[in-house]
Amino acid sequence: MAELSQSSLRDRQLEDGFLFPAYDDWCFSRIPGTIGSLLGAAVGPELPAAAIDGYDDVSRVVVFLVDGFGLAQ
Repeated sequence: MAELSQSSLRDRQLEDGFLFPAYDDWCFSRIPGTIGSLLGAAVGPELPAAAIDGYDDVSRVVVFLVDGFGLAQ
């Protein structure tokens, strides 16, 4: 798949006034697989290569997960 800009991704995922998640390629569920690939392990689906351009020599990764889902509840 060709690299996407933010606006083209938004246009691609917008349907009937709703903005749907990009589950097939840019979903945050692909972060663990991407981190694994940076460290040399195949652990699952990864983000597109454009997400990690410029990160060639990685030996450690720190992940911060901030969960705001359900904040209003």
